[in-house]
Amino acid sequence: MRLPTLLLGLGFAFATLPTGLTGQTTAASQPASAPRPLLDAKAVFNTSRTVTAETYPDAETVQIDSHYRCEYDAKGAYAVLNEDFTKVLTEEGLRSARENSFQFSAFYGYFELLALEIWKPDGRVVKLDPKAIAKEQSDRSSMSANIYDPNDKVVVATIPDLQVGDVIRTFTRRGENKPRMAGAFSDWNVLESTAPILRQFVEIIGPKELPLQSKALLGKVGETVSASEDTLPDGRLRYTWTARNVPQIFPEPSMPAFYTVGQRLLVSTLSDWKEISRWYWKLSESHFAHVTPEMRKKVAELTAKASTPEEKMRAVFAFVSQDIRYLGIILGGEDTSPGYEPHDVNLTFGNRSGVCRDKAALLVVLLREAGFEAFPVLINAGPKKDPEVPAPFFNHAISAVRLPDGTYQLLDSTDETTSD
Repeated sequence: MRLPTLLLGLGFAFATLPTGLTGQTTAASQPASAPRPLLDAKAVFNTSRTVTAETYPDAETVQIDSHYRCEYDAKGAYAVLNEDFTKVLTEEGLRSARENSFQFSAFYGYFELLALEIWKPDGRVVKLDPKAIAKEQSDRSSMSANIYDPNDKVVVATIPDLQVGDVIRTFTRRGENKPRMAGAFSDWNVLESTAPILRQFVEIIGPKELPLQSKALLGKVGETVSASEDTLPDGRLRYTWTARNVPQIFPEPSMPAFYTVGQRLLVSTLSDWKEISRWYWKLSESHFAHVTPEMRKKVAELTAKASTPEEKMRAVFAFVSQDIRYLGIILGGEDTSPGYEPHDVNLTFGNRSGVCRDKAALLVVLLREAGFEAFPVLINAGPKKDPEVPAPFFNHAISAVRLPDGTYQLLDSTDETTSD
């Protein structure tokens, strides 16, 4: 029996987290009714009056209150409502607060900016039209790594006439109608920021037949977070975490992204990383089956003069690395799990091009034809993943060969200039 995919680089990649489509997309992809607010806006605003530059002398902005409610079903699909109140204390805070960005994948779900308001110090509320201040565009954040996926979008909302002392209310809805990993749900929240947090409430609700198997609060800041679990009248499970009075993070030179080192909450219905490994192997296996006579001939040609297993491995690797061009754009045709699913290996071989997972898959099958025990590898290019909670959030694919001593040789065929 073939072994499943290897998983490396355990931790969360912000860019891979799913959101959805904006309110400008088809109605079929969005919930029909407008949701009720999660917070008592007047009570939150009254609390904001106690937040001043004198009481928080080091802060540019302060998060007054935030409520995050996520409801998921037995298939792993989910819907999130998030309401947030943030007060602007300084000119620097004003510059950063004027623009809000929301990333999402257009294939998996939806996103909607429900409301954006400015609460003035005198109590006046300026209600902004989300359609007038927000613009959807292609997400270019990965282009520096030569990656462009037309499914990756970002909504940028610009807040006009914002002043120091104002409170910003943001209310959003997002979800994932098509889970990346069917039958599984994973989520992550940061409970620490470069702004002080007075209160942040996280609420996750799911069916009793798919409970959260893994939960971890990492990078703890004292006893600032409390947690509870209960069962709702309809039988669903409800998990809550409340963060209170969390001091701000002060960025340092060359500091890792604070969402990878700050206080963070990770949850998943998965209990073992092997579940993700088996899922990715099954997702990729049908694409491995398309080995052609031409591909077998190429392997024989590449390894004809090799006298050792290592020389064979290097010859096959050099071909996929240097003769199969790396593409930075996704060409489509990935119907099950875009961003993870490779194309059929014969297409990559015939086109002499592909993205990272295409090249990794091709290298795997060619190495297997050469007699090696090879596997696709999901890995994170960037911050290491937190191993405590399994989640299918990865941004890169490479290959591996099991050596006679049981260890693995990793091979990244997107590197077109290396001889190693």
